[in-house]
Amino acid sequence: MHPTFGRYELLKRLAGGGMGEVYLARQRGIDGFSKLLVVKTLLPHLCEDEEFITMFKDEARVTAQLIHPNICQVFEFDQVGGVYYMSMEYLRGEDLRRLWKACEQKGTPLRVPLICRVISDAAAGLDFAHSLRDNKGEPYNIVHRDISPQNILVTFEGGVKLIDFGVAKAAGRAQHTRTGALKGKYSYMSPEQVAGAEVDGRSDIFALGIVLHELLTGRRLFKADSDVQTLARVRECNVAPPSRLNPQLPPGLDAIVLKALAKDPNDRYRTAQEFRLAIEDWLIQGRMSAASAHLAEFLKTIYADRLDKEARLGPLMGEAPFAGPAPGATPTSKGNNSPGQTPSAPTFEPMGKVAPMGGKSDVTLNQRATPARGEVPDPSRMTTESGAPSWRSRNGMRISVAAAVVAIGAAAMFVMVPAKKPAAPPEPPQAELTLNVQPENATVLVDGAPSAKQFKHKPGQIRIELQADGYVPQVLTSSFGPGSQTVPVALQKAAPKVHMVTISTEPAGSEIYEGARLIGRSPKVWTDASEGEHELTLQHDGYHEERGKVVVAKDGEEFNFKLHKLESARKNQPPDLGIKAER
Repeated sequence: MHPTFGRYELLKRLAGGGMGEVYLARQRGIDGFSKLLVVKTLLPHLCEDEEFITMFKDEARVTAQLIHPNICQVFEFDQVGGVYYMSMEYLRGEDLRRLWKACEQKGTPLRVPLICRVISDAAAGLDFAHSLRDNKGEPYNIVHRDISPQNILVTFEGGVKLIDFGVAKAAGRAQHTRTGALKGKYSYMSPEQVAGAEVDGRSDIFALGIVLHELLTGRRLFKADSDVQTLARVRECNVAPPSRLNPQLPPGLDAIVLKALAKDPNDRYRTAQEFRLAIEDWLIQGRMSAASAHLAEFLKTIYADRLDKEARLGPLMGEAPFAGPAPGATPTSKGNNSPGQTPSAPTFEPMGKVAPMGGKSDVTLNQRATPARGEVPDPSRMTTESGAPSWRSRNGMRISVAAAVVAIGAAAMFVMVPAKKPAAPPEPPQAELTLNVQPENATVLVDGAPSAKQFKHKPGQIRIELQADGYVPQVLTSSFGPGSQTVPVALQKAAPKVHMVTISTEPAGSEIYEGARLIGRSPKVWTDASEGEHELTLQHDGYHEERGKVVVAKDGEEFNFKLHKLESARKNQPPDLGIKAER
């Protein structure tokens, strides 16, 4: 027997993280009805945070409407035993990051037309979310803020789905995220996102452009050894055309990618639909085979062994089933439930009221409606018996339609900004800090998390770290009271790193100068060459003076120069008669 969670059998634990857990589950109904889906649960301590739950419900009202072929669909948002959860469609496939790695392991790269298919379909899902409006025609202003290979899923049927919509802002509030704090994966952020500025749909277009660039070149675009370096690269936004890194790319893609990755949002595609059309037009002009059927056939090749095993052994593929315990308190059957019968959720009216069930208006959330004589029981109109306090009594309503997808990590997802938002209660006085930092491109971390240079924080002790390439990092720990305050900080330049390199010339013995300083004669082992660019002058009797640049980056590098003879020196040489001396 599999452990149960409400009306779901938990078959397998798929993942877990700082916010909740993910399970492969089965929903059963009458007459042998059975459906596989995914259940995501919130951790108990988040379910007790009223502020978190309020935000979660607000965003659920919006994400319930994100029904699109390229967005993972969510079926239900509810609670069992005090544990909030949502059920969503079960997608047979892999995220783009794992697909990329599987292709590398197989030695079969993902073909360029199929890369374009994935990105184009992802752009279609983004455009739907960006342009979503309420029933009064007002835009919701949805911005994903965490587009990355991990959040783009490719199904074995050739479909492309965006996943992890919904609770970025709620997650941030639960974790006491400060105003201006960064949300998302640093290496897939836009320059304006890194700067802590307001973002719109064009930030998602930039992130999708990063994914396209990396798939085409096989290299990470902004990822560096540390978060600080990664953020600095995103801020600088120096993007090489993909064809420079992969000369085998067909022509025409560079312009599409670079437009999506423009540093200024005004220079990018205005909408994800424009980005999508640019890719589709390129595919048509090149007569490329890039339908979802082609993508499905490619995945069958990459995952042939897995698909064969799944066909023989089922979705668990022979693995031991989940043995529990189920999240929170597992409800037990009672009341009018017959053996083997699974309770179902009540229906939901447009205005948020629980619909009457079984033709009666006095049925509560913890009762089971008895159908009238001759009426066929409808599982969608039956109540649930979770054994938990009624959510309606605590929150005034219950949502059993599709809601928001819970993120299982600290990653930020979609942030919804409704056109009309109820006034929030006044916040307690906070410290509003403005850091006047030199150099201006320094990266700021507040209490260990990246932050903008202007931020709010609760009064008290704050730890501020400032870092910049070529400067000595500085840490400030001080107490700040409420109100606006400006904090001037000037970082000191760090001593340059030095490396040992070799400078050789033809002919040997040439004098090597940097400015007016004589470094030595070639071949010269330069033991204290500072990291960076050096402009050198090379001189030798009878030869033209040569100037050249070297960029010192690591130990052991060798730089070679060739000097050219003066014409007068050539004339004074004896003629070459083709006679060589014998030794």
